[in-house]
Amino acid sequence: MTKQIINRVTVFCASSSKIDPHYTESAYNLGKMLANAGIELIYGGGKVGLMGAVSSGSLDAGGTVIGVIPEFMKNLELGRKDIAELRVVPDMHERVKMLIEDSDMLIALPGGVGTFDELMQAIAWKTLGLIVKPILLVNTKNYFKHIINALEDAEVQGFMHVANTNLWHALSTPEDVLQYISRIQQNVNTIVAQSIG
Repeated sequence: MTKQIINRVTVFCASSSKIDPHYTESAYNLGKMLANAGIELIYGGGKVGLMGAVSSGSLDAGGTVIGVIPEFMKNLELGRKDIAELRVVPDMHERVKMLIEDSDMLIALPGGVGTFDELMQAIAWKTLGLIVKPILLVNTKNYFKHIINALEDAEVQGFMHVANTNLWHALSTPEDVLQYISRIQQNVNTIVAQSIG
């Protein structure tokens, strides 16, 4: 008997296309790998930048993709229309809330202030015990080094409680993410097997 606890993953990422193609390739590969693992993707609903890449990767591999987009962005024709579901919400706050709550794991790809905002809100919620799900940073080309340093410094200087050291994990590649998910699934399967053994 098996029990998969990572069925749907939220990915926070950028809509900018003026970036190093390596970031785009990494995002596409992540979407593809998640789909191949049978994991649904929920993301910001956009069709450009890393949003477009990660959703295309999932779709090209036959995955299920759900987008969450504020009304004003949909009105600007920024929403992707070829996905399983595009949820239109009133504002950015409702979007982040839905992205955080409606998945089993949160993954941050490189991005700008919007991605930083989503990531920090997720970490804050986890600090407060509002969520317990894993939070992963895909640290492509060491992009998150300054954020990681700031979080570690906040802990050292007493602004974050020592019990919060496992709030998030930084990984280097999409392959690392899938290995991390696989370890979680294996641990759950072992616990389930022991409980019925």
